[in-house]
Amino acid sequence: MSIGDQAQRPASTLSRFLRRHLPHLGDVEASWRELLQASPGPECGLRDRWEDVGRAFELRIGLDLGHHPEPAELLSYLPPDRYVELLTSVGMERKSGCASRAAGATSEPLLWEWERVPGNSESECVDEEKEQGALTTCLDLMEVSGLAHKHPDWSVERRRFWFITNTEDRSLGEDPEARDALGKAWARYAGQARETFRDMGAPVLVAPEIAGGFGIADLVVGDALVEVKITTRPVPPVDEWLRQVLGYLLVDWDDVLGISTLVVYAGWQGVMLTCTVKELLAAASSGTTPRLAELREEFRAAVRPDFATFIRNRKLQQQKRVLRNPRRGTQPRRGGAE
Repeated sequence: MSIGDQAQRPASTLSRFLRRHLPHLGDVEASWRELLQASPGPECGLRDRWEDVGRAFELRIGLDLGHHPEPAELLSYLPPDRYVELLTSVGMERKSGCASRAAGATSEPLLWEWERVPGNSESECVDEEKEQGALTTCLDLMEVSGLAHKHPDWSVERRRFWFITNTEDRSLGEDPEARDALGKAWARYAGQARETFRDMGAPVLVAPEIAGGFGIADLVVGDALVEVKITTRPVPPVDEWLRQVLGYLLVDWDDVLGISTLVVYAGWQGVMLTCTVKELLAAASSGTTPRLAELREEFRAAVRPDFATFIRNRKLQQQKRVLRNPRRGTQPRRGGAE
């Protein structure tokens, strides 16, 4: 069970550990909930697939803040023309001077070197048609997001085949209510949060794996670990969100990411929930504020059986992929299920 899964379960090792070591975490949850209640989200007719809209929103923000095309596995499902269209729409360009090199001489855009256009500021001049195209592509990619996670060994040709297959009849990007929901969340981000995120500085890491994939965060921007959420629930699951960012903080055993601030961006409300690690530990603990390094060591010992099981299952999955003949077996159905 990954850290993200454990954050959703009150009886998990992570949840029990946080209750024992940070018994006043509920005070932080309450203050965050007050901020969300003060900023209700817009009206929207979308009834289902909110989770996919949320993941598409995460993807679009990562493309907005990152300096290179990430996550590469998922983006590689796009046909060449849509891949180029997406990257140029989000403010990237083929790195100058690449055409004279071997990798740059190919017509395959996945092999080109891409970079953020110098001085590009989408907030100054917005091409609405291009932006709508980028949002639609992010939604369409949700039709293969399960496949990208489950089949990292697939060839690019096979990935593109299944993207076309899963989007040729009716895709999420063709759902007007899904486009409306994502568009409203994006408008709030572009108008209220984008500059704040950009001011956080470098590096910008999209979907960084922590502890060998035991945790996969949405973003690291500067010294801030960021989770992007979309929810229309009357009572947002702030407790789960806090457990998730704290879990990622704790499993960064050796402080590789250098996190000193935790951020949850609630996209539907357009609210950035943030707290420094020092402030959060002080507010949530009883008595003397615990040292982060000590908490990490204690949690590492507590979660060791879960971590060992996670790594063992991951290795088994990798072995199965190596042994499986990719041309045989059940073919994936629409939406990424097998």
